[in-house]
Amino acid sequence: ESMMRALDYVSGDYVWILGDDDPVHLTSIDLMLSRIARRDLAVLIFNSTTIRPQGHVADLQPMPMNGPIVSATLDRIVESIGLVNTFAGTSNIVQLRRNLDVENGLEWLRTSKIYSHVAWFVEAHKGQRAAFINMPLVFYRLNDYSDGHWDRAAERFNVPSLYFWSLGLVRLLSR
Repeated sequence: ESMMRALDYVSGDYVWILGDDDPVHLTSIDLMLSRIARRDLAVLIFNSTTIRPQGHVADLQPMPMNGPIVSATLDRIVESIGLVNTFAGTSNIVQLRRNLDVENGLEWLRTSKIYSHVAWFVEAHKGQRAAFINMPLVFYRLNDYSDGHWDRAAERFNVPSLYFWSLGLVRLLSR
């Protein structure tokens, strides 16, 4: 919710929602800036290196790609790469601010607590030009939820423990 509400304070054309535990991969900043300067894309999605919670590299290229960039409408990219893989890591994404309606994002959040931002982003940019870039923008930190995080969250919301991973996603897809 804080990610969505923070958008009311954004003044630029593009927004990059950077997680506080995802170190920036400085070699890609120039590419990102040159791509948004062209203003021909609504969304740039980067194939960021994933690291484990302790900082060790988990995967240099989480989404296998044969080329440097896939550019198409967002719908086609989602069909090619997958819904969750496209948008799960918010730190990998730079997108047009004007497409992101905060109230609509909060409505998606009320639909499901998990991956609501994925549905929101896809709806916001549907049919618009996007690019999946085969370079890391951040070292995306994988979360270790083996400590019972989702069980505690389910208890807090009074839902079954697998709700977020099953019923929550079904509710998003149904909407």
